[in-house]
Amino acid sequence: MNICIVGNSTNLLEEELGEKIDACDVVIRIQLFKTIGFEKHVGTKISIFSSSWRSSEKVRNCFKSGPIDIEKTEMWSAFPLAGVRYQTVMEVLGHANILQPNQAFYNDVIQRFYSNFWTKKPSSGIMTLEIARDYFSNDKIYVCGFDSKIEKDHYYDPTIIDKLDPGMTVPGHNWEGEWNHIQNLLDKKELFHIRDF
Repeated sequence: MNICIVGNSTNLLEEELGEKIDACDVVIRIQLFKTIGFEKHVGTKISIFSSSWRSSEKVRNCFKSGPIDIEKTEMWSAFPLAGVRYQTVMEVLGHANILQPNQAFYNDVIQRFYSNFWTKKPSSGIMTLEIARDYFSNDKIYVCGFDSKIEKDHYYDPTIIDKLDPGMTVPGHNWEGEWNHIQNLLDKKELFHIRDF
């Protein structure tokens, strides 16, 4: 099978990859995204929705924004379901029977990319990528919508920026380490950009 993981970088607007994304057997989308009005860039297909499940309101906003048909879309958690994440998935779905990493898997990602970083909070993007690589280990995985920017803007609203600064109150992610990992996988042909589909 061909799997496509679609990030949310503004670089998606630089190419018209929608048809190639939709031609994949499985399309994984992460957190808040929009397809309506961006079809030629990001496509419309949604097979799997991966979320951090940090709040019911945020997840419901993702469902509306996508839009996501929760009856037809497989749900993933990018993080182990515990505490508020478990409460959120129960409030929104009424069950917690969704794919999630176990604690050992999560700890391994932290060890590989965050051992020397000021926070130990991998992004939903890198967690989703690593879960997909494990879950679809015999399939060809494509990516798009990831970038090397330290401050992350989003294709559907460039005013939404994830900042990386220890003085900020928002969580920081090791964007450089995560990007280097993606580039290494692309270089080793363990991952492919969707433009090459």
